[in-house]
Amino acid sequence: MLNLGIECSGTGGSVALLRRDQPIFEQLLSPDLGSIQCLASTVQNILSLHSVARVDLISVTIGPGSFTGLRVGLATAKMLAYAWNIPIVGVDSLHAIAFRIGCQRIGSPNWLENPEKTWIISVANAFRRQVFASAWLLEAHSSDTPVLAPVAPSQVLDADDWQDAPLHSLAMTPSAASWVDSNARPAFLLGGPGLRNYLPKFPIELVPDSLWDPTAAVTGKLGWLAHLEGRSTNSRLLMPNYVRASAAEEAGKRK
Repeated sequence: MLNLGIECSGTGGSVALLRRDQPIFEQLLSPDLGSIQCLASTVQNILSLHSVARVDLISVTIGPGSFTGLRVGLATAKMLAYAWNIPIVGVDSLHAIAFRIGCQRIGSPNWLENPEKTWIISVANAFRRQVFASAWLLEAHSSDTPVLAPVAPSQVLDADDWQDAPLHSLAMTPSAASWVDSNARPAFLLGGPGLRNYLPKFPIELVPDSLWDPTAAVTGKLGWLAHLEGRSTNSRLLMPNYVRASAAEEAGKRK
């Protein structure tokens, strides 16, 4: 079963072809051109390169992230899913970041020898002096697949507040908030493209910047897992998760 992964939550993005959850090929989109100019041609080139006329599943990030990038990625994915009459899966872009970090974490020798409660905090630039952020608990792993439980949903935060207190600024579940203030507090890992603009003042472990961006391959893997759980849908029902209104919508409300 062929799975097409599309990730366009930032200024660039990527496209991947997977067999179920195993990447066959992945190509980055040019951040200079943007997804508007090169997403469709990149998809076409990858399918042609592998002599693929159509795929069986599409996995696409639905936000939060760049309004333009998400609209382009989702419109392209929905158009292809509708034309091919195949299921489509929406993937949270901050979840994709956390999942990528989780894969690296469970593969480290130290964690395998001494598994511990670990939180992964994902952050992306929301512009307007704001960030998108979420937190995930690395509960366990199966083979090379981390199991992540959400403890703080995708949300938009004031960048200054987040930099001052990246943990306490997050709206968390009650049990998660109590862990932060307890003596047995979990380990924390922080990653995401938002760190290129807003580094926290709080002492917290940053993962290598090579793991900060979501990828189409990770999006495809998460999409496949969701499909196995019966969470795929059709192209008409899939909607973006912008988390907040666009600048134009907010200006319209003010008027």
